[in-house]
Amino acid sequence: MARDDPRADSALHAVARDVTRGGFSVTIAQQPNAQRARDVATQLIDRLNLTQIVDDVVRETLRDGDGFYELAIDGDGLIQDVSRKPTLEMRRLSDLQDRFTDPTRAFCWNDEVFMLLGLPPRDAVFFAAFQIIHARYHHDAGERYGQPIFTSGRQPWLYASEGEKDIAVRRKTRAGMRYVHNLKGASEGQLAAYQERNRQALTDPNVAIADFFANADSTSIDAVQGDAHLSEIEDVKHHVQTAYFSSPIPLELIGYGENLNRDVLQEKQDHYDDTLDGLASWLDDQFLIPLIERQWLLQGIWPASVRYTIQRPSRTPITALLLQNAGTAAQGLRTAGIPDRIVYELLAQLIPGVDVDRIMELKAAEPPPPPVVAPVAASRTNGHGTGSLKDLGVYAHG
Repeated sequence: MARDDPRADSALHAVARDVTRGGFSVTIAQQPNAQRARDVATQLIDRLNLTQIVDDVVRETLRDGDGFYELAIDGDGLIQDVSRKPTLEMRRLSDLQDRFTDPTRAFCWNDEVFMLLGLPPRDAVFFAAFQIIHARYHHDAGERYGQPIFTSGRQPWLYASEGEKDIAVRRKTRAGMRYVHNLKGASEGQLAAYQERNRQALTDPNVAIADFFANADSTSIDAVQGDAHLSEIEDVKHHVQTAYFSSPIPLELIGYGENLNRDVLQEKQDHYDDTLDGLASWLDDQFLIPLIERQWLLQGIWPASVRYTIQRPSRTPITALLLQNAGTAAQGLRTAGIPDRIVYELLAQLIPGVDVDRIMELKAAEPPPPPVVAPVAASRTNGHGTGSLKDLGVYAHG
């Protein structure tokens, strides 16, 4: 379906692009192992160029329902590469509750497509659980595998494809005008002679205008119009809409926007933005978190001891008004006593490029503010009368 239909292919590419647009960052709260965990995660993102390859992860897993990614680990315990394995040739060796009875033989691969049930082939290559990240879409609890995003739309898509083909063939064979040459009472020889005299007009499609000559009142040429019902394709539209009902991106946003007002289109865009947030959380849960935490484990960091979040920039474009409102809101939060880090984390969700950890480091490196100097009144007595230290320009530190 994704290979043969440009609508499915465009939908998958658009969704993958929009989910991963702007990249991501790992934000780690202040704790004893925060700096080392942050360095390991940052180096992993840079080393694997994760902000770029996650686009393919989303598109391929949504298309196939499952994504099997092997980790290439060097002698220093660093993940150096993530390679995707053929979906139909991989098998998850879990039990009926989807638990691995033998974690050292959790997955296997064979270069032939084999059934989901039964024993794996003898020449299969086995992988331990930590070697493979298995991303699953539309996964039911207890099931081994996920489902492609367009699984429920396959049958309507077949109907739509057949209907579109029928329309194309019908238009080609029945749309053109036909002519009825009526030679009343003519014999077969007279018909053959008439056809021979007008062969060029009857056989050459490049002859746009033809003059026919007849020497009998009984000869007439009547035009027969083409099929007048070729525009009746409502049934095909219904099948198309049903087939792509499960598409995260509405078809109206990629080319099916006729008879659609702006308000409805904005509602569809808002719903699509909410869907993208859900897909981003799915990407974190199925791919990024397992990858980052396995790298921490390989470097001797226990993931459960790290409090972290995966941050993404807001999809709202940066404008001067947005910055002004964000600054006003931040000042109000600080005045209300909200800790600076929480304020910065909220700003990071609105403004792309805000690195909370970097801001906190810069603030910690700033010199302390100078002490507040306040005037202090003090009496003094001299030979000229009574006055105060303020009169002499003397101040005390408060």
